[in-house]
Amino acid sequence: MKQVLLSLITLPLIWSCSSQSPTPPPATEVKSASGEVITLTPFSQVLETNFRGQLVMGDGEAWFTPCGFDNGFKLQFDPSLEMIYNKVSPTAYEPAYVEFAGEIVPSTNQQEATLRVDRVHHMALSKTSPQCEKAVTGFHFKARGVNPFWKALVSGQTLTFSTQSSSQNYKVNLSKFETTQRNTIRAENDNGFILTLNLRPGDCFSGNGNVYWGYQAKADAAWGKYQGCAEPAWPEVDTTVIGHYMGTPPGHSHEKFELHLSDDYSASLITQNHHNVIKESGFWKSNNPTEVSIFLTRSGDESIAKEITFKRRGLALFAEQMNKSGIVTKFAKEEIRLDKMTAGGEEFLVPLKPPTTTQRALTPEAVGPTGLDREIQAAVSQYFRYHRTNPNNTKFSAVKYDLNGDGIDDALVQLNWCSKQGCVLLVMEGTGKGYEFVSRTENVASPLYVLSTADHSWLQLQTKVSKQWKTLYYNGVSYPDNTLSLRREASVDTSTGVVLFPQGRPTKWYAIP
Repeated sequence: MKQVLLSLITLPLIWSCSSQSPTPPPATEVKSASGEVITLTPFSQVLETNFRGQLVMGDGEAWFTPCGFDNGFKLQFDPSLEMIYNKVSPTAYEPAYVEFAGEIVPSTNQQEATLRVDRVHHMALSKTSPQCEKAVTGFHFKARGVNPFWKALVSGQTLTFSTQSSSQNYKVNLSKFETTQRNTIRAENDNGFILTLNLRPGDCFSGNGNVYWGYQAKADAAWGKYQGCAEPAWPEVDTTVIGHYMGTPPGHSHEKFELHLSDDYSASLITQNHHNVIKESGFWKSNNPTEVSIFLTRSGDESIAKEITFKRRGLALFAEQMNKSGIVTKFAKEEIRLDKMTAGGEEFLVPLKPPTTTQRALTPEAVGPTGLDREIQAAVSQYFRYHRTNPNNTKFSAVKYDLNGDGIDDALVQLNWCSKQGCVLLVMEGTGKGYEFVSRTENVASPLYVLSTADHSWLQLQTKVSKQWKTLYYNGVSYPDNTLSLRREASVDTSTGVVLFPQGRPTKWYAIP
C-alpha cells in the first residue's frame, strides 16, 4: 500500500510485543546553521501497530480521529482503503469506525512520521457500531455469517459454535495464531463431532455490504458447511505497565514528575515545580518486557518530538536520558526514578503546593526501634506485594514518630538494603487504621535528627552520609529518593533534641512475610 504521511501528534497505539527490540537505524551527523556538527540519533523503531478510531472521507481527502482523542488527522490514503470506505459508506463524509494494522516509521527530520497501512481489520458506519466501546481483546478470533446464520468464538482452548437452533462448545488445541496467514482450527466436542474452522486474510463484507471485515471464514461442521467473515483479537495490554507514576528529578526536590500510562497506549508527562506546570502528551510502547518507551508529541499547543526509554525494575521505571528531535541529553547527576502509585491509568494531577515552611515546638527525646510492630510489618509486606517484588531475605526495623503533626505517629522503616552510605528508608503515614506509603529514600544513615522546620507540614530530617550532612525535606509529594543528590549542609542541627534510631544502624531486624 501507499504510505500515509501523518504528524506524530498524540496517536494512541496498540503495540505487539517481541522478545527483543528492533535495531534502530544508525545515527547521522548534520551541520547546524553555525557550522557545528550535530549527531542526530533516530528514535526507537516501532513494531507493527493496531489503530482504531473514526474515519471520514470525501472529495479525495481523509481524516482519522483515534479513540480517546478529540483531534482528527489528515491522511493520504491508498485506493484500497477508499474502496472499502465507499462500500461501507456510500455517502461522502459519513463517519465510519475503523480498525487497521500498520507501522509508524519516524522520518529523518524527527518531526513527522510515515504511517504505513498494511491491513484493515474492520470498518462499519459509526452510527451502527459500538465504535471505541467495541471489545478487541479477550478472545483469539470471532467469525460470523448469514444464509444460514452462524457465529463462532475462539477463546482460550474453547471454540463456541452457534446457529439459530443450537450452541455447542468444542475443545481446541491452540498453539499459535498468525493473523497475517491462513489458520485452520480443528476442534472436537464431547459427542465426538469434529468442526473445522478456516480463517484467512481477505476482503469480506456483511450486513448488506456495509460492514467490512479483513478476514474470510469457512466452517465445516457435521451438519453442514458455512461461510462468513472473521476478525482477530488485538494483542493483550500489559496491565502491569498501566498506571500513574511519580518521582522527583535528582537534585531537584522542589520539582516532580507525574507519568500516566493508559490502556489505550496514550501517555502524558507532567513536570511541575513551584512556578509552573508543563504537560506533554503522546503515546507509550513496550517492545520487550524490560523496557517502556514514551514518545511525547505535544506540549500545550506546540508539536514536539521527545522520546524517553525507561528500564523496568519491579514496577518502578528508570531513565538515564531523553531524545529530543534527535538530540540525546543525559539527565543530570543520575537516572530518574518513577514509582508506580496507582494501578489505573486515570490521569490526575496532585498539586505541588507553594512552599509552606512552618516551625514546630518539639519535646526532646530519643526514639528507638519499636520492636516487631504488626501493623508496620503488614504495611511493609503490602508495599512489596504492590510492587510485585519478592522480599526474599529482606528485613526491616522501624521507629514511630509524628512527622506531619496530625497527632498520629508515622512510621520510618529501614530495610536491610544497606551500603557504606546508609540503608533504604521508607516513610509511611499513620492513618489510625494502618500505614500508607509516602516515600522511599536510598542511602540514609542513622541516627536521624528531626528538625523543627516543616515543609507542607512534614518535618525535615538530617542524616550524615559519607561524612556529609544532608537534609531530607518534603516537597509536597515525598521526601527525596536518594541522599547522594542532596546538597551538603555546613553542620547538623540538633536543637530540637529529637533523635530517631539513636543507636545508629539497627542490629535487630524483622522478617517481611
